[in-house]
Amino acid sequence: SLYNEINYYESIDSPAVTMTASIVDSTDLKSSLPIVGGEGIVYDFSDSLQESISITGAMRLFKLANRVRIKKGTEGYDIFCTTNEMMFDQYNTVQRKYGPKPTSDIVQDIFDEYIAPITEKTLASISPTDGNMFQTFVRVSPFTAISYLCSEAKSYDPKSPSLFVFFENAEGYHFRSIDSLFSNPPVFSF
Repeated sequence: SLYNEINYYESIDSPAVTMTASIVDSTDLKSSLPIVGGEGIVYDFSDSLQESISITGAMRLFKLANRVRIKKGTEGYDIFCTTNEMMFDQYNTVQRKYGPKPTSDIVQDIFDEYIAPITEKTLASISPTDGNMFQTFVRVSPFTAISYLCSEAKSYDPKSPSLFVFFENAEGYHFRSIDSLFSNPPVFSF
């Protein structure tokens, strides 16, 4: 009953899921906890359909904003959350040489070494890439390194464009070519 609105956001343009919640607080929750940032948020929600998919997980609060007084003793504010992996990505650095390997193997190596140890999520899908490459990273975050590899990856299928994305959704992380995403059948029909 505290939440006025919850927005859960997944995008192929983002390596991490984010969530915002608008809270109407008449119990002075932010002072009694207090909310300072870094708090863990566990979520489990679905739409109103009985057979709907439930989305569950855990995030960290990284920002409290848009605080307004609604009436005496009641405030409204927004909390912004992201995944633990995104929070820890800011403190991890990839600093090593890879290759000669296909880009998809380098992405798997970075995921296994830097992201997998801090999460139970998996690299749920990975599109194969063509050719071997050498790559040296010097003090870049794991998500930044993988994002760079997306721009350098060459599709295994010569008829397919070499456009790759790295993103997270409720199923886990994905390193996929745009072409492989388009070839999937629809998940839902409305």
